[in-house]
Amino acid sequence: MNGWDDRTVAPAACHNNTCMRKALCLHPLFIIAMSVYVLLCAPVSAQMAGVGKGFIGSAIEQGRVAARLITNKGQIPAVSIAVVINDEMVWSEAFGYADLELRAPAAAVTRFRIASISKAFTGTLVAKLVEAGKLDLDTRIRSIDPGLPEHYDAVTVRDLARHTAGVRHYATGEIAVPDYYETLEDALEVFINDPLLNEPGEAYNYSTYGYTLLGHVIEKATGMSYFDALRENILEPLGLSTVALDHRYFIRPDRSKFYEWRREYGVINAQPLDNSVKYPGGGLLSNAEDVARFGAAVASPGFLQARTLEDMLAPTVLRSGQVVDYGAGWTLRRDGRGRSVYGHSGRQPGVRAQLYVYPASGVSIATLSNMSNSSIGFDEFQVLTEPFVEFAEGRSFEPASIDPVGVYEIEIIRDEPIKATLDIWQREQDGGLSGSIRLNQNGSRFMMPSVVVNGKRIRVIGFTVGQLIDLDFVLGANGVGEGTAMVGDRVPLTVTRRHE
Repeated sequence: MNGWDDRTVAPAACHNNTCMRKALCLHPLFIIAMSVYVLLCAPVSAQMAGVGKGFIGSAIEQGRVAARLITNKGQIPAVSIAVVINDEMVWSEAFGYADLELRAPAAAVTRFRIASISKAFTGTLVAKLVEAGKLDLDTRIRSIDPGLPEHYDAVTVRDLARHTAGVRHYATGEIAVPDYYETLEDALEVFINDPLLNEPGEAYNYSTYGYTLLGHVIEKATGMSYFDALRENILEPLGLSTVALDHRYFIRPDRSKFYEWRREYGVINAQPLDNSVKYPGGGLLSNAEDVARFGAAVASPGFLQARTLEDMLAPTVLRSGQVVDYGAGWTLRRDGRGRSVYGHSGRQPGVRAQLYVYPASGVSIATLSNMSNSSIGFDEFQVLTEPFVEFAEGRSFEPASIDPVGVYEIEIIRDEPIKATLDIWQREQDGGLSGSIRLNQNGSRFMMPSVVVNGKRIRVIGFTVGQLIDLDFVLGANGVGEGTAMVGDRVPLTVTRRHE
């Protein structure tokens, strides 16, 4: 077996900064019209489990608004989102088109390239092989494959997993190499004879090619192809049936088409790409549900032993003592509220992908899209995730104890304060709430389609030119309140209700 096939994996049982851009002079009616269009017209496919009214239902509605705004923001053909809380899939929904030419809607089953999220899969595979006694992190890789060039003599498995080996990353033009390689060993020819960028352990140099070499080392250590090792140790135990190699020639059911955006043309087909040179570091396919389920498996000890998980997610420490916020295949960071988050993002022709896990609350969220130069970064990601994390943290949904309809003066506090007027009204057609925000600086007005009231707390989500915005504040009895705004970073805001 060559390991490149796409066999069905039997499902397993479910385990219990930027500053807001200065607004461009677009006509306000155009902004509002586009917002309404994307909220009402984009195709949607949804699957939800255990979802009812209250906080989780509100979180989903807020997520839908944010997803549609993000999709419209970058003219992204499709976005798929999956949320797992404490091992339960609470929301899975796809927006837009998997294939623009056929007008085929994206669905929960649609498979996207996951780009560098592949590194998290490979890093976790290394951890499982360490537990099984088939790999040792501190083994020098030339003892596993003596045929490697001599300048790799001091490189260890740990160095490859943590990007401290000194293997180079892409040279100019290499991110979309069209050449097909039958095996990972064949793919080594692209970089294996190039000099290392640093002595092992002395510097951090992010390298997808380093993960190609790591995949090759896994094959030598296990006697299996990389994908067979991944399937046996991760995919089958977790029931991740849609994860596959993004093989250029094989038929992959439900695989999305892939797109890019060009100023002169708009949305176009992505440039040809052959991922056989980098399967372990950027060449896997999956739907969003399986990516989120994978993240949930490493949210707490269980699938991995506690000591293994701790070691995989520990920051990298260089010989100089410098600490790098990267584990073994996992990026380590904190969100705008200071919560610990780990995961990975990915971008290559035809994809922008995010997977992040909130270990303290057992939340794993994946977003996959089929356009590479989309703007779904960590800031936008946090707007989607915030209500789900709050739900998992035990926040309850309370009936509104204030009437939010009215006009508010907002000041977003940062080096250059942003002052704006927020208007909230009740929609006649369904009784829901919407709003708009007008920047005092130039009078530009933008639609804020999502307004949610929880007790005295008001959360408003909308989109200005080039910037998703999330306002979250508590209003006092005197009409004065404070909270935070997500405008690149999460920063303080003050609010005063206007009495008219």
